Amino acid sequence: MACFLRPDYEELTHLVSSYLGLAVENAGRLGLKVYDLYGGDAVWDRFSSTLNAFNPEIVCFGGHGLENILYGQDGTTLLTSCVNDEILSGRLVFALACKSAVQLGPSSVGKGCLAYFGWLDDVVIIMDESYPPLKDPYAYSFMKPVLDGLDVLFRNFLAGADIQTLARNVYERVISSYNNEIAYWRAIPTATASQMLTYLIHDRDNFVPITATGIYTPPASCLLYTSPSPRD
Repeated sequence: MACFLRPDYEELTHLVSSYLGLAVENAGRLGLKVYDLYGGDAVWDRFSSTLNAFNPEIVCFGGHGLENILYGQDGTTLLTSCVNDEILSGRLVFALACKSAVQLGPSSVGKGCLAYFGWLDDVVIIMDESYPPLKDPYAYSFMKPVLDGLDVLFRNFLAGADIQTLARNVYERVISSYNNEIAYWRAIPTATASQMLTYLIHDRDNFVPITATGIYTPPASCLLYTSPSPRD
């Protein structure tokens, strides 16, 4: 089972929630039972009651955060390290949010969270509001690695992979996907492409999986660029 938290109350959360909606659909296609807490349902009361009632093994979040906090709908506090993060015990967590892997990730893993996938710094997503979210060619490059990582997480969970294998496979797929987007924009000689490269590399290098053994340390080959490939 997977629980998604998709706050949607301003431009960035609307875009992120739109892309995570694709992950909701993918999880269902793969055979996972899905609890989708979207918009006004992405708040602590609904989240805690869903986890307590149905005990989903996977939690996926997309929205705003700080080192020790994830924010739900309308900026309300959803999770805080050393306050209510014990609710993540026994679960796999993927949090697309700024900086939450700094404190909230380690704190929740210390309380029994099986793996926490998150970012150590701000997550930067370049958007062009003239496009609908799912047609934005700039935002796509930042969200594709997230969708790819979630797909691997779901498939590894369903296959019964052990936690370290799952963490490694998710990490390496996310990095590979970032590298593919980096290679794509590297081949485009524009100022916008240069900015895309700066922030794609930033987001890639700040993504980490945290498990009971600590932050996964990848082989150096993970960060090598790939040749440009056709866009999906």
